[in-house]
Order: sequence, then structure tokens, then C-alpha cells
Amino acid sequence: MPDTAWQQYLPLLDAALCDRWEEVSQIARGSNDSVLRDFLLHNDLGPSLYWLVQRARASGALPGMLLLELMGSAGHARMHNELLLNVLSELVTAAGQAGISLISLKGLHHTELLYADINARRIRDIDILITPSQRAILSEVLLSLGFTPGPRLPEKLERYLAHATHWRRGATEIDVHHALRAQPGYRLDITGFIARCHEQNIYSIRTLVPSESDSLLLMLLSLCNDLERGVVRARSLVDLWLLLRRCDNTINWSQFFTYLHAQRLRQPALAALRVVFAGLPGALAALPGLSVTLADGNSVSQQEALDLLAGKPFAGRRWFMRYGPLPLPAYLAWYIGGMPLRHWANR
Repeated sequence: MPDTAWQQYLPLLDAALCDRWEEVSQIARGSNDSVLRDFLLHNDLGPSLYWLVQRARASGALPGMLLLELMGSAGHARMHNELLLNVLSELVTAAGQAGISLISLKGLHHTELLYADINARRIRDIDILITPSQRAILSEVLLSLGFTPGPRLPEKLERYLAHATHWRRGATEIDVHHALRAQPGYRLDITGFIARCHEQNIYSIRTLVPSESDSLLLMLLSLCNDLERGVVRARSLVDLWLLLRRCDNTINWSQFFTYLHAQRLRQPALAALRVVFAGLPGALAALPGLSVTLADGNSVSQQEALDLLAGKPFAGRRWFMRYGPLPLPAYLAWYIGGMPLRHWANR
């Protein structure tokens, strides 16, 4: 997606998040319909934008045909997500019978947590986390349910080059995480992460989920990784903003980023957030607690942010070399040396 589309439609997203619907209307009605539709489709934004419109009762802000398309995308999201919800229920039941405690990550959990509406966010797959000691037992459970594994690396290599194993049954995909991220240099406390999980309903399914602060940690990890690889989707920015708004008055940001510092994630997380809010300044202004935290540090120009969000060639790699936890030679050795195996394993 070219940076011109991001430049044109980030203000629309910023205005929608801040309930400035006259501005949304001006941008939407003054734009090329096909370019706007491509942007929404490419960024998985249709159901989420429709949810924002419905929440604010602002359907008049968008052209009628576009609104109908957004409504259709929300309907398709519901059908797809309900299928995944049925699979998750099947998996939780089978895993429980085998004595395995599954932790639901991202997808369905974040949809319920942030939107409370299964229409609002089309989910690509099911993400679950297990303790490393349960991997073999869960593999047997998945095989018994008709899932087949994707390409697998030897376990020692997989630990450093991939954070999850991929399983498929028909059109349904499951990522089984044995780590939070395989990025070298991070010191992620997976034991503490698992210990802080608690039981919660995901719609009708009772399972373990991360704490809100750990859900934010996951989102920041994903954002850093997406910026590094140049594959950021605008829907992820909406997700992140909704969780930040939920946490802004309850999290002590200084303590939270000190916690990230212990895991070597503070610097890339702050840099990633500055990139996002260089493009969404109004959305940041609606988060007074975080605004103070981000004010102290290197600023990011709008053009730098657009280059990263649009996935300009090598922009994300250069950004991560600058803000990541590893010295440049070590990062290049990991990136270049592991490239063939990561490509083979589709990670």
C-alpha cells in the first residue's frame, strides 16, 4: 500500500477514533472511492470502521454505498469468527480432557476485550499459548482433531527462529505459541506471563487469557515486529488505541515501561508508539497519561512515520537496527543467517 494512501487516510482514521465525524465525512466524500476501498480492504479495517461508525451513530458521515460495503464486511467477519469460535470451543474441550491449560492470545480474546462485538474485527486464525512441556501432548490432541502441522524446524532452532508452530484443518489455521517472540535480544518473562493469566469468558468459552497489561505487551511486540518487517495494518492501530484508552487511567506508565526495560523491549516499544502517533496526533491527545510519557524522547516526523507504516523497502529493518536491543552486527547475523530457515517455515 503506497504511502500516499496512508497520508490521505490516516487523518480519516485519526478523526474516527476521536469522534470528529464531520472531518471523516469530508475526507471520505472527497476521496477516490476505489482507493479508499483498497485501503480499507488491505488494512482489514472495514469491520472495525463500521463498529466505530455504529458506536458513534455516525452513519451519515460516510457515503451510502461505502457504508453498505462496511456492513457487508462486518457480516462476513461475524460468519468467519463464529466458525473460529466453534473451533476454539472444540479445542479447549479436547485440551482440557488431556489435562492441558490453553491460553487464548490476541484474535478472539482481543475482539471480545476491545470491541465486545464479534462483528467488529475479522480474525485470521486462532492463537494459543502453552507451556513448553505440553507441546507434545497438544500435538497429539490437534492430530486427533484432524489438524496437520506446517513445516517444522528442529526444536532448538525453532526456539530461536520461530515463536509458534502452525497447524491447519481445511481453511482453519491455529498458531501454537511456545514463546512470546523469537526475536533475539529480548528477555521476555514467559513464566511470569503465564502465571498472571486468569480465566475469562471469550464470548461463550471459558479459557485462560492474559492480564490487560500483558495484552498490551503482546500488542507492542506485534507492532514492533510489524514495523520491522514493513507489514503494519491500520486495523492494528485501532486495536492498540482502544487498549491504550482502556488502560490510560489505570496503568502506571513509568512502571510499565520499566517492566518492558527489564525485557529489553522499552526502547523499541516507545519508538514504535512514536511512529504510530506521529500519524495519529489527535488519537494520542486523547490519551493524556501516555502523552506525557511519549513527550520525553526522540520525535518522529510524519514522513518517517509514513515510510514505516507503508512498508518502504528496508525502512523497518533500519528502524529496528536503530532501536532494537541487539548491536548491529548481531542483528544482521541473526537476520541474514536465519532467513532461509524462516522462509522455509513461513515465519
